[in-house]
Amino acid sequence: MNLTSLLSTEVLAALQQLPTLEALWFAVAIALLGYFDISLPRGDSVGVTGALEAAALLALGFWAAVPVILGAALVAMIARHLAGRGVRVLSGLASRVAGLVAVAVLLRAVEGASLGGWAKTLGVIAVYVVAEMLARQTAEALRSRRSLRRQVLGGLSLQAPLVLAQFSTAALVAVVYPHMQSWSLVTAVALLLLIRQSYRLLLGEKETYRMTVEVLVEAAEAADVNRHGHAERTASIARAIAIRCSFPSKEIERVSYAALLHDIARIREQGAADYTPTTSSQLLEGVDFFEDVVRVMRVFDGHVPEEASASAADVRAAFVVGLASDIDDAAHGAYGAGSVSSLADIVPWSVKASAVGAALSLGYQVPAVR
Repeated sequence: MNLTSLLSTEVLAALQQLPTLEALWFAVAIALLGYFDISLPRGDSVGVTGALEAAALLALGFWAAVPVILGAALVAMIARHLAGRGVRVLSGLASRVAGLVAVAVLLRAVEGASLGGWAKTLGVIAVYVVAEMLARQTAEALRSRRSLRRQVLGGLSLQAPLVLAQFSTAALVAVVYPHMQSWSLVTAVALLLLIRQSYRLLLGEKETYRMTVEVLVEAAEAADVNRHGHAERTASIARAIAIRCSFPSKEIERVSYAALLHDIARIREQGAADYTPTTSSQLLEGVDFFEDVVRVMRVFDGHVPEEASASAADVRAAFVVGLASDIDDAAHGAYGAGSVSSLADIVPWSVKASAVGAALSLGYQVPAVR
């Protein structure tokens, strides 16, 4: 009997032995959680279905759980109106397939080994949850042309609490499912939705901060009709360049805020009879939330305190902000001295070449950079 026939026999036997009601409960629970996946700023998404998918592998058996996991994921994506986005659907299914393959390899590797029940349970959960998350990050890295290492590290820093929560919940379901059956799934779904909502609130809080910043920026631009939209366009360009240059996630966020705020000092100029020239970094000194951003803006403004020399990351971020500002100015006919001119002497050529190359590859017309 060849391998294909053997696999077909195993799958058929598993499906024949599958308790239909149990499979239905798992499918409904996974599809429900999948419907509430959270969209992230870069266009990718994060969810909490991994816990129940790993639990399904343990409760239903490997081959019986495969159609439940993939079918429920597909139903959830269709319900979220992603059916027309073939790439997203394939990416979502591919990440689950990656987790299933990783578990299959694990089970084959430990077959016949004298492992305790707990060791096998924790191993299956850890391998599936981590492999599925890594597959998502790999797909996003390929889509955005970002460094895989930086994408994965950024994803881990952002999603580590969710991964740990899914691991704990999957272990809980694996323990109590034989005794509570479907009620354990009801409890797990409620717990995972609560975790998901807490994470969503955290993202919402960050978005609120950003909206507040945008209001300040609009006020700063109100005095000059020719500058309307400059800050938002600069932030969009800077973010795109930072992503193409494979900046870490936190660095991308920092560049985006610095670009939004690089002209905020203009708010002081409106109708102030006793106006004293102030840079944007000086205006935001002392605001705890913008502490990391202010370091970039100091370099951009040329006001780095002697006792606090700029780091290489600060210089690189400031150059990207300046380059983005110059690109937008040139595109709208505002040819001035150029924001990057003041940074030319402190920015290494490797940084200039990387940022300019990224901007050109994105289709931007880049002014001369010396």
